[in-house]
Amino acid sequence: MIKSKNQGYSGEINVDRDWRRSVAPTLRFLVIWRRINGGVLLRAGSLMGFALVIAYFALAAPGFLSVGNIANVLEQSAILGVLSFGLTIVMIAGGEA
Repeated sequence: MIKSKNQGYSGEINVDRDWRRSVAPTLRFLVIWRRINGGVLLRAGSLMGFALVIAYFALAAPGFLSVGNIANVLEQSAILGVLSFGLTIVMIAGGEA
């Protein structure tokens, strides 16, 4: 006779039925944090991160903020910017170009 490997399995998953008690403090903290900072991190978080990256590279590489380097970066990203703008217009129009 062949025995099943799942012989002792009852089909129930042991889950804490009162999960709200463990999640509520975290949710409460997030709500209070959102009210305190007024969503500043959500609105300006990416800009602050971008500014930190630029500041780091400006300190690490002396020629990072030179006119030639900035012109090179803008020149390399121009094609991607035009394509992104075009795709945005297509998406706003509903995909019918």
